[in-house]
Amino acid sequence: MPGLDDYLVGSLELESNWQASLRLRAGYAVDNFLMYATGGVAFADAKMTSSGVGDWEGSYSSDDSNTHVGWTIGIGAEYAFTPNWIARAEIRYTDFGSKTYELWEGPVDSSWDQTAVTVGLSYKF
Repeated sequence: MPGLDDYLVGSLELESNWQASLRLRAGYAVDNFLMYATGGVAFADAKMTSSGVGDWEGSYSSDDSNTHVGWTIGIGAEYAFTPNWIARAEIRYTDFGSKTYELWEGPVDSSWDQTAVTVGLSYKF
C-alpha cells in the first residue's frame, strides 16, 4: 500500500456483464396503441479494476466485484400493427446505487446510473 509521500499513476475501470430489473407496468390503451409507465427494482454486477505504476518503480493491479441493487423508472409505447406483430420503444433511467470497492490502493466508493433507450419488435403466437 502506498504511503502519503508516494504517488500513483494508473487507471480505474468499472465494468458490468449483466443487468436485470423486476418492474411493474401501468398504461392506457387506445385501439392498437399503448402508452405506459414502468418502475421497479434494478440489479447489476460490476467489477472495478485498478492498475498502474507508482514512484517506487513498481506496478500494481487489483480488482473487486459487487452486485448493485437500485431502482428504475421509465416510459414507453407499443403499437400493434396486426394481432400478432407489436413494435415498442422505451426510455428508462436506472440508479444502481452506491457500493464500496476494496482495492489495493484503498476503498473506492462508486455510484452508478444510466439512461437507456430500447426499441423492439415482437411476434405473438
